[in-house]
Amino acid sequence: LAGLMDLRRAIKLDNNNISYKEYLLFFYDLPEPLLDADEAIKVAQEIIKYNPTSEVALHILEHNKRNLN
Repeated sequence: LAGLMDLRRAIKLDNNNISYKEYLLFFYDLPEPLLDADEAIKVAQEIIKYNPTSEVALHILEHNKRNLN
């Protein structure tokens, strides 16, 4: 949980850092996710704008196809 809070703080300080946002998505892909699906989808969509080949973002979007509108 502390790692997630630190990462959120880092993203606030450097919102253009795509690596931080990709790392944030790993908190969704846990047996007990610390990130909800809506936030994970939003972050993944932001990442895809800058890096259309991001494997982690594409994985999240593929996994949540039914939630996309």
